Formats: sequence, C-alpha cells, structure tokens
Amino acid sequence: MGDAVLPNFEAQCQAMLAARPKAISSIMGLFDPSFVSEMKARSILWIATATTVAEACAAEAAGADAIIAQGMEAGGHRGSFRAEDVEGSLEQGTSEAVKLSCVHFTVRSRSTCARPAT
Repeated sequence: MGDAVLPNFEAQCQAMLAARPKAISSIMGLFDPSFVSEMKARSILWIATATTVAEACAAEAAGADAIIAQGMEAGGHRGSFRAEDVEGSLEQGTSEAVKLSCVHFTVRSRSTCARPAT
C-alpha cells in the first residue's frame, strides 16, 4: 500500500447512519453485526449484493432485507466476496435458497423474485 491512507470505514458507516437514508446497499462482503443493528434501529433497509448462492444465504443470515444477485449472466462484472467462488447463473439458485426478495440482473433483462417483507 505504500504511503496511502485508507478511508476510515467506521466513520463512513456512522455518516450513513447519521444521514438516515431509506436504504443502504453493499457489495463485496457483509456489514459488521453492530452496524446492521444500528441500521435496523433506524428502519434503514439493507440491500446486499451476492455473486453466489452461499453469499446470498450469508447476507440473509446477517440481516439483509433484499438481495441483488449478480452472476455471470450480468455480463461478467461482479462484486464478489471472493473471486474464486464465483458461480454461473444465480437466478434459480438464489430464488430457491433465500426467503428474501431478490433482484437478478442479466445482459438481456432484469427479473425479480419479490416476497412479502416479514
């Protein structure tokens, strides 16, 4: 990294909470459980991007309110947790594996598997 100073992620998270948006989205990983609790306490929705069925399940278990399933069918551009775990088509897998609302993007179209919020 050399002399580069990384942004203070915790300060960025606190700024998002202070701004009180309707929703916060994430890619490439999960938020810390304490941040998820703070989002929930402020009625802020968390929309998590997943590039594998396992990531979608992990996001659901961590408290995400909806999943953006971004697989190879999205044109190959994905924000994966771990590049070596990337799967092909996620539409059917995520729809079957999680109970949350899912949005699937493809090069040709967008589909949703909306489920009622609980």
